[in-house]
Amino acid sequence: MKPVMTLAELQELTPAYDDFAVIENCNIPDYYKTVFPSHCKCGAEIIMTREGRTQLQCCNPCCWIKMAHRMSYFISFHGFKDFGEQTCLSLFSACHDVLPYYSFLSAFSLSDTQLAVGLSDNKISLLHEIKEELQHHAFHFSDAIASLGIPNVGPLSPLFDVVKSPLVLLQYMLQGKTNELCDMAGIQAQSTRFHLRTFDIDVLLLMRDIMPNIMATPKGEVFVAITGKVSVRGQSYTRAEFIDLCESIKDQSGTQLYKLVETKSREKLQYVIADTPSNSDKYQIGRQLGKLITADEFYEVLMSAVQKEETATNEEKEENANGA
Repeated sequence: MKPVMTLAELQELTPAYDDFAVIENCNIPDYYKTVFPSHCKCGAEIIMTREGRTQLQCCNPCCWIKMAHRMSYFISFHGFKDFGEQTCLSLFSACHDVLPYYSFLSAFSLSDTQLAVGLSDNKISLLHEIKEELQHHAFHFSDAIASLGIPNVGPLSPLFDVVKSPLVLLQYMLQGKTNELCDMAGIQAQSTRFHLRTFDIDVLLLMRDIMPNIMATPKGEVFVAITGKVSVRGQSYTRAEFIDLCESIKDQSGTQLYKLVETKSREKLQYVIADTPSNSDKYQIGRQLGKLITADEFYEVLMSAVQKEETATNEEKEENANGA
């Protein structure tokens, strides 16, 4: 993707902005036309819907200010602190001309000398620490992609109902088949389709340079609510530890079987995990819906599925051996 400096160029790429206009052509009071900027700091035209019903925005998907905001979102998404929007704006204001790719992730590959133009020594060290931390941890596919800040692509996007692997997503993107992918996922919004095409470089750099350990979506998501202290087989766990324990269950091929998704939605809720009665809202909902279960019982339910799969696999192997 190359910079898009005018609305006319953007409209040639996607119909998502057909209702937009540059400021001077919008149906807004003349006063606003004199005070609103006509161009972004990146040099591209500022646009809004012709009727003036949206916020001002830069027409350039590769705008360095947008990159800074996405960098800030990415870092915050993964729980890192002290590297916020102002730091990211300073970084991209000073270094956008030397980025090797039109992607905010390429800032992670800049040399210390390049980074020093926009960051203090402490911030440079922190950026390196963030990258190292990301490189040495595993991430769920949907969370990893959602952290890129692609408009309308969050962790619960229907995109992840049809694509379970980062390699499959990248393959669709690099082959120019994102529209086909969106059709399968039922994504109709032209802006979402456009941004998925535009930010394929982000997905590539994420997998290659930043997060080499992205896990494919587990075979099954389980929607749960957890209340109070829990224990499994006599061992006490915090909520986070219990989730990690359940998500560590793998099949014979080493594929993660489950992802626990905490939810407050009565419609989605499958289990309310509680070892003791309480007056909590979660417990009361679980009692009303008949979905209460102890942590021990829940863990055994998950493990029983593994045991059934192993038994079926072994029986199939025996049948094949006898048939041979």
